[in-house]
Amino acid sequence: SETFTMKGQIGYARFNDFSMGAYVSGPLSDRARVSLAGFHRSSDGYIKMADPIVPGKINGNASPIKQQSVRAKLELDVTETLQATLGYNFGYTSDARGLMFQTHAYTPASLNAPPQRGTTPDVASYNRKTYLHGKTHEGTLKLVLDTGIGSLTSYTGYAKRNIGQGFDFDGSYKDQIYNEVPKMDWRTFQQTVDFVLDTSDT
Repeated sequence: SETFTMKGQIGYARFNDFSMGAYVSGPLSDRARVSLAGFHRSSDGYIKMADPIVPGKINGNASPIKQQSVRAKLELDVTETLQATLGYNFGYTSDARGLMFQTHAYTPASLNAPPQRGTTPDVASYNRKTYLHGKTHEGTLKLVLDTGIGSLTSYTGYAKRNIGQGFDFDGSYKDQIYNEVPKMDWRTFQQTVDFVLDTSDT
């Protein structure tokens, strides 16, 4: 923004869910502007672990949640007709709630009997680490050129993403079925060019 502005917020909710976010934006000079934003959230999560020894007892949190993001942008008036905007985005999330397999009914005989598995909703049990996390780094460049008869705009983006997951498919403390993909990598490049003509009455 061409004027200095900022905002922040903090939140707290049940399950020890804490979040905070803030951004600041303003001019560095008459030809440069910058903005920076960040967000963080952490929570114990509502899914709990079944105690493997005492029936009905809770033994900690099964799926804590963590989310983080950062975004930075720098806008430059390179010349009277050329404007450049550089951007960087970072995002991280760790949330395995969708991988919590809970067996309450129609259980096969091969599964352990309680308390070796959870028997109520939102109470999980696993003997190997259950996780799902993803991380993204992204860089962007936007160039806008005023040609006199219209605007020529270039959008360039490059992103690197990795995701890892592991889950105990049998949903019990028995070492029976486990799936793990510790790291999957993606790299993406994007390029777009637009040309918009100015309208004319003639």
